[in-house]
Amino acid sequence: MAKPTPPETPADIDRVGELLVEASKLSNHKEFVIIGSLSVLASEISPPDEMLMSIYVDFYPKLDPGRAGEIARQLGPESEFAEQKGLYADAVSPFLAALPDGWEERLHRVAHPEGVIGLLP
Repeated sequence: MAKPTPPETPADIDRVGELLVEASKLSNHKEFVIIGSLSVLASEISPPDEMLMSIYVDFYPKLDPGRAGEIARQLGPESEFAEQKGLYADAVSPFLAALPDGWEERLHRVAHPEGVIGLLP
């Protein structure tokens, strides 16, 4: 399978939600923390399109961060999902980002109609 190419349109919360739905099917988890460039999707201001041209979602299951790698192997850059959607899962650790104290209590909850929750700083 070919690696995904940069998207022609900016990522949006709906496309990220589709990835989280697939991650949920693989893991039976419902809440996923998203950090990295696409966490800007929780912003109250509209970021410039250039900030949303990422093809990967840095994530981990909130209650089981260690499963992120397993999920990313199925939804990673060479997956069928990535080929079809132009977006892929990239596993990260909760210790990767340098965020201020209390950041987890301030996560923005973004619910997808299929019952998964994206948690974005």
